Amino acid sequence: MIKMKKSRQVNLGSLVYEKIRDLITYGELSPGEKIVESTVSKHFDASRIPIREAIKQLEARGYVITIHNKGTYVRKISWEEVENIYNVLSILEGYSTGLAFGNIRNQDIEQLQKLNDTLKELNNLNKYRDYIEINSQFHSFFPKMCGNDFLLNLVKEMRDRVYRYRFLGITIPGHIQEYILDHEAIIEAIKQGDSAKAEETMKKHLQRVKKILVESLRQFST
Repeated sequence: MIKMKKSRQVNLGSLVYEKIRDLITYGELSPGEKIVESTVSKHFDASRIPIREAIKQLEARGYVITIHNKGTYVRKISWEEVENIYNVLSILEGYSTGLAFGNIRNQDIEQLQKLNDTLKELNNLNKYRDYIEINSQFHSFFPKMCGNDFLLNLVKEMRDRVYRYRFLGITIPGHIQEYILDHEAIIEAIKQGDSAKAEETMKKHLQRVKKILVESLRQFST
């Protein structure tokens, strides 16, 4: 077992958090599966301190649940909860799109277009993990540009809670092109100077994602 300074423990805790989060996101850890602290500690050759810190972060963001005297498990999440989160997220991201409007410059529009063009390429190459990262950049652009840190953190919290379902959402056949076209419509509304249309298009986009994802989850639950 290696000894680490506090800063090293914090960094390792963040690394463990990201690794476990991704294992949950990409289905390598299943809902209800137990996360054994000693196994994780051995895998990362680290003390229990950063491992427990990572588990606290995972629990705070809704990935796992700790049951007293039983252990930590990958949290099961219902389709109803996903639906509720996306309903809130569509309002928040729509609002942030409208709020950011006055701060968006021509070079920002070009950046948004580049991100969406990259999404097209990644879809054609079936590189879905990379797609998720670029898609996150596209969506985080608007909360970051609106100049409201409280709103930015709120959107991030909502997105963290459905992070594991983004991979499922984009791998459902026949829908990625719809998402990309929605992005194009948002960019076009910004080019036209129509903030209300950009805001409404973002809301409709996330409602579309919600509908497709929830329908899929409901099928799995029956």
